[in-house]
Amino acid sequence: MVSQSQDRVGIRDLPVRCIVGVLAREREQAQELRVDVEFRGDFSAAVASDGVGDALDYAVAAKVIEQVLVQGKFQLLEAAAGALCDQLATRFGESGMTLQSIHVRIRKPLALGGGGVPFVALERRVS
Repeated sequence: MVSQSQDRVGIRDLPVRCIVGVLAREREQAQELRVDVEFRGDFSAAVASDGVGDALDYAVAAKVIEQVLVQGKFQLLEAAAGALCDQLATRFGESGMTLQSIHVRIRKPLALGGGGVPFVALERRVS
């Protein structure tokens, strides 16, 4: 018998163009962020059924991510990541899956002119 461990489902390297930052030019011109999101929980229903109705819908998650970031016009990546965690938890926490936590990582590839890639990573438990 196989013992159950914490399952992970997610999206990596999702590009989203949005207004983000504190500098005047960042408030006027959209820039690309790269987003990773990982959902942790019990996805055994999808494993057993092989049915899309029991699975996390990646397309819906990607739309939520884009909407939150584009509409939010955040100054800080921390605030953007927190809003993503909240919205994704609201959308998928009530879906019938046993969702335990959401991990969000946002990278801002051009912020340092190619001299490094700043990022913020947050984890939030889903109650």
